[in-house]
Amino acid sequence: MKYFTTDLWLGINEGDFTNHTKAEIQFKKVNDEYWEHYQQILCQLPKNFIAQYNKYNGFHDCKILSISLEGGLSSYVLIKIQINKRVAQLKFKKVDKINIAVVNKDYCIQGQLSWGYAEFDLLTDGKISLNILCDIFNEIELVFETVTFSFEKGDSMRKT
Repeated sequence: MKYFTTDLWLGINEGDFTNHTKAEIQFKKVNDEYWEHYQQILCQLPKNFIAQYNKYNGFHDCKILSISLEGGLSSYVLIKIQINKRVAQLKFKKVDKINIAVVNKDYCIQGQLSWGYAEFDLLTDGKISLNILCDIFNEIELVFETVTFSFEKGDSMRKT
């Protein structure tokens, strides 16, 4: 993560007022910098995905219910997340890379990863890189060509 780092997220949650205030100022600066970067990548992402991503605050604090390879890496990666009481499916197509690093579960709620902050980047080959910082210490990295968004049928959260 280039913009939204573990150290910055820890600082925002700092109990000490002085350190927390410094982190909040730094977060605002980083958020503004990333927003400019993000605006340049928007045209590479599907409009429906961007509409939902923006509508739901960048999926911040959404539970990650599952991550699966469907049909092998060359087919797609499916990430299911909980948005309010609905299950959304993010289907990443033509995936070149997926890396999941779970190094600390101390901040995971009920043992599940939550989507924290995400950074998109456009690579020189036209592919898109997405890094997701989860629960302060954990990270998911994907390199893909396109992504789709849909809600599962039915409005209620499935019992798991």
